[in-house]
Amino acid sequence: FIGGTLPSELGRLTNLKMFDLARNERINGTVPKEIGLMTNLEHLELDGLGLSGSIPKELGNLSNMKWFDLSNNSLEGSIPSFLGNMTKMEFFLLRRNLLTGTIPSELGMFKKIRIFSADRNGLTGIVPEQVCTLTESDTFLEMQLDCNMDCECCKLCNIGFDFCDEAFHWCYW
Repeated sequence: FIGGTLPSELGRLTNLKMFDLARNERINGTVPKEIGLMTNLEHLELDGLGLSGSIPKELGNLSNMKWFDLSNNSLEGSIPSFLGNMTKMEFFLLRRNLLTGTIPSELGMFKKIRIFSADRNGLTGIVPEQVCTLTESDTFLEMQLDCNMDCECCKLCNIGFDFCDEAFHWCYW
């Protein structure tokens, strides 16, 4: 295991396609904006670290991204609309953070999405129509959202648990 903060020098790894440090609780700090310089990156897995702060706007430069997992951290703020630039996205995982606000309509650009998971945050509001249309894709498998989200497009929605503080929508096709 490595520990400490993620260095800004990561941005020098411009040919890297996969970066996975998942479940390394010794890492803390923020998501370095320099990761946005890793433009060949297709798989970013920073699940279960001690990351805090917001999602840097520079990550919108990662147009080749297919697997984006920042789950199980303490990330704050809203889900940024610039993540919609990741049009090759297949697995979008932001569950169990401290994110608030609404789901941006720009995420409707994820035309190849298989799993969209943003449950166990503080998200509210209506799931945008542009995001709802993703459920019509042949590749779509499931969408997981907080139970206080208004998910009109989830025709086959189940509440994951019976007790409110752990409940989430689980939309599958």
